[in-house]
Amino acid sequence: MAKIWKVDCACPKAKKSICRHKPWKVRYRDPGGRVGKQLEVSFKLKNQAEDFAGKVEREKAVGTYIDPKQSGRLMEDVWNEWLSIGNREPSTLASYRGVYRKHIEPVFGGRTIGSITSQDIAEWRAGQEAAGLAPATVHRHYVVLKAAFI
Repeated sequence: MAKIWKVDCACPKAKKSICRHKPWKVRYRDPGGRVGKQLEVSFKLKNQAEDFAGKVEREKAVGTYIDPKQSGRLMEDVWNEWLSIGNREPSTLASYRGVYRKHIEPVFGGRTIGSITSQDIAEWRAGQEAAGLAPATVHRHYVVLKAAFI
């Protein structure tokens, strides 16, 4: 559960609780709840902090939470990391690289993973179908892309 508190301030108005320097902080754990994996975010207003804390907890509950530090990574870096994990046959790796080079990289390669929305992916799929690819092929490309995000 996210914790919300007001940070202490050294200004003279701090004791009167009217100090505007004191930001509200939200501290929360990543979905795995590991010790040492706490994150903090500051807000000027209490209701902003409460809204953010609620949003984070909802995203964790439904499995849509994305670590803000990880969301800044380029799709290409995430892709290469995903390819290096596991034990895949050379022919499978070649197939995945071909799908990435021809269908994923032109659209998502230079973007951060945090900027890619479900709408972007839906439009990408529709674009592949509009280009005349068979539905089964489009689905295979989608499955490969989805696997890199998991």
